[in-house]
Amino acid sequence: MFSAFSPLALPWSVMHSDAERLRGESHRGRILEKLNLHNVGDVVRFALRNGLIN
Repeated sequence: MFSAFSPLALPWSVMHSDAERLRGESHRGRILEKLNLHNVGDVVRFALRNGLIN
């Protein structure tokens, strides 16, 4: 059972700072830019073409 102070009982936003969230968004943005992907549809088509999903 989790106590009220257990890290697993806290929402993600409390456990992670805005800086961590922004860093993740920045990494994602650079990857999408490098792959020339502009929206979710582009990401899905890329994944299908490259055998990442089926």
